[in-house]
Amino acid sequence: MGFLSSKRSEKIIDGAIKGIDALFFTKEEKAQQSLKVADAQMQFLKTTLSENSARSLTRRFLALAIVGVFLLLILGAGLAYPINQEYAKFLFQLLVH
Repeated sequence: MGFLSSKRSEKIIDGAIKGIDALFFTKEEKAQQSLKVADAQMQFLKTTLSENSARSLTRRFLALAIVGVFLLLILGAGLAYPINQEYAKFLFQLLVH
């Protein structure tokens, strides 16, 4: 059992050949990779373009909630201005910062 027995040398040679082969991207490998990428993109489009997906509904809800808070601050400041100008200024400060 030497350091370079026949089985070890075969494994070393096979590893070297596979490593050299991996360095070059052939046309066939490029075509297979392009098909995989196209399939992945189609799957992504199918899942994200649906307007009734959980993701899009959540996005809509969050957008409405954030805009609603800003609208309430604006309306509150506008309604408070004739009664208490300092409080209205405070609400506008909240909107700015």
